[in-house]
Amino acid sequence: MAAEYLKRIALQRIGRTWHGRKITGIEFQGTHAPVPKAAWMGAGVNEPTRYQLIDWWPVAEADYRGLL
Repeated sequence: MAAEYLKRIALQRIGRTWHGRKITGIEFQGTHAPVPKAAWMGAGVNEPTRYQLIDWWPVAEADYRGLL
């Protein structure tokens, strides 16, 4: 369900075409950055920023159903 939600948000923002070509697939990249603790809480965060590439998902006409 989360994948469908994410795909629909992206398609609603991008539309049905990109540079004149029909969109048939969509790929996502995520960045996970740790948020440091407040100074009054003590030690900070030592975790590095992580990057995640999510494989291509196919886009069908049904994915646009109900979008503005």
